[in-house]
Amino acid sequence: MKRWIGALLALLYVFCAMGAACAEEPTLVAFAYSQGGYPDDDYEFKVYTDESGQTYVSAQGFNGVNLFMRLRVDKAVFAELERIVDQYDLRVWDGFHQTEPEIMDGHLFALEMEFSDGTHVVASGHMRYPAGYEEANAAIMAYFLPWGKGDGE
Repeated sequence: MKRWIGALLALLYVFCAMGAACAEEPTLVAFAYSQGGYPDDDYEFKVYTDESGQTYVSAQGFNGVNLFMRLRVDKAVFAELERIVDQYDLRVWDGFHQTEPEIMDGHLFALEMEFSDGTHVVASGHMRYPAGYEEANAAIMAYFLPWGKGDGE
């Protein structure tokens, strides 16, 4: 029996090395991020694929930010975002939901990601943030803000 299991594991290893029969890492299929607050500028960014299979980046600005656009993009945008997700370990933010009840105004953020296996990462905060927030926020903003210079659709 031990030989049979060993042979099966060896065969599975060979198939995996050839790229067959291995579970693939779930890929990003939707991304939404918003941040801001009084008196700061507010931004909301989304990357999604609609029912027809077209992928879009949308951005809106609030609190004095003149931004409203939706651009059709290539699905490769998800791979670019996954580099940010991996670099700043955004998956570990899942379940982070903290607020500072003593502050009426202030800064807030919300993150929602969906992956190809159906899993979601959802996090939010008001004047409280997960580890690495400042760096991750800067990277996300640096990625999305140039999209706002497009012509829109």
